Amino acid sequence: MKNLGQILTDPTHEKYRAWQSVVTFFIFASCIALAVETVPELETKFGSELFILEWLSVSVFTIDYLANLLYSEQKLKYAFSVWGIIDLVSILPSYLMLLNLTALQGT
Repeated sequence: MKNLGQILTDPTHEKYRAWQSVVTFFIFASCIALAVETVPELETKFGSELFILEWLSVSVFTIDYLANLLYSEQKLKYAFSVWGIIDLVSILPSYLMLLNLTALQGT
């Protein structure tokens, strides 16, 4: 478990860079998917693939956020840091959508 924590959060670990490459890939893929969804013809044609990509991205971002939170020495400090809030804001709307909280979906 400690090794996993190092891979996900320790910049000195040999596999940390590979994990960050995965996260970076999904950041770019999410941005492209978001742009594709704005074109009605493409959204209709690739809707299911875009849905799968969205949830793969949310899964990777959730793992990254939880790992940073779990393995942080100062958990509250990370949770309320700029990067902690950005990580949370990037995944929270998807989970709110699952709960079908119509009033909060605009977040």
